[in-house]
Amino acid sequence: MNQIVTVAWIALLAALSGCTKDRSFAPPSTTPPAGGAGNIVKGTLTINEFMAKGSAFYNELDPVPGDNDWVEIFNTTEDTIYLTNEEWFLTDLLTDTMKFAVPDTFILPRNFLTIECDSRDTLITQIHSNFNLSSAGEDVGLYYIKNDEVLLVDSYTYTAQTPGVAMARFPDGSANWIFTTHPTPKLPNQE
Repeated sequence: MNQIVTVAWIALLAALSGCTKDRSFAPPSTTPPAGGAGNIVKGTLTINEFMAKGSAFYNELDPVPGDNDWVEIFNTTEDTIYLTNEEWFLTDLLTDTMKFAVPDTFILPRNFLTIECDSRDTLITQIHSNFNLSSAGEDVGLYYIKNDEVLLVDSYTYTAQTPGVAMARFPDGSANWIFTTHPTPKLPNQE
């Protein structure tokens, strides 16, 4: 029994070793592997799901559910993708390529990153962008910018949204967009 408890503590300490003082998680390595963000190509990350009106999902800065906008990004690859601050940008206006600089983070293979779109522009345990999504319809875009080269990694232009209904790629990362009453931030999409 003591051996099981010891193994559990070691696993917990290993998991927490990447945790910073503000409870965000740092990448396990400061050097992205080959195939990571330095070699990004269109299609490796997709805007996978978003909700622009009536989300009941938890937002640490707005604990009353009901109107929390968010965007989910999906890593379509089998590599960890490192998103370096001032290289990765999220926007709700495709002509404003550098609207919100995504802070240093990473997305594990075939995994998800959700960004709260609440105009708070901060990082606590969640990433909060400097804009809200319009329920009347607009763009959402993900850019990678390095050495003055601007690459639109993915974008989607949407129309007016219904409260409590998300837009999602189904299956994850595909070209097929659906309306869904079963939003799944940070999880595989459902019909």
